[in-house]
Amino acid sequence: MALPSSGPISIGDINVEKGVSRTTANTSLQQLVSDFAAYGVDPNQPYSISEFYGKSYGQQYYQFTLSSGSDILECSEQSSGSTVYGSNSTLENNTTLYTNTALTTPYNGGDKYYYNYDLEYTSTSQIIINGSGVVDNTPGNPC
Repeated sequence: MALPSSGPISIGDINVEKGVSRTTANTSLQQLVSDFAAYGVDPNQPYSISEFYGKSYGQQYYQFTLSSGSDILECSEQSSGSTVYGSNSTLENNTTLYTNTALTTPYNGGDKYYYNYDLEYTSTSQIIINGSGVVDNTPGNPC
């Protein structure tokens, strides 16, 4: 279960999300930031408890760089457009993409074609993303 997205949050709340006692002795914000860095908490100083809003310990995300959206399938690279996040390491069919590392805000792809810069240039590097952030990587129009 993720930490709250707003409102009061304490080191005890973060400890509970991590699976340890709320009153674990000698818990430092620096150590918690380090523990949660793989789950979207910024590991750079200055440390802030606000970095933990909406985070879930153990929920890893993957980052993808997409082109600008296009109404037609283009077989050439387009300008870089968006960084999106997902819970799968690849952009498989029906993967939902998000605008944030907490994976709570779906990316509105608008039923457009995108080029995935994280793949070698192949027919599967061309994907469609709908308005709810769901991927269709089989546009059926190989380059």
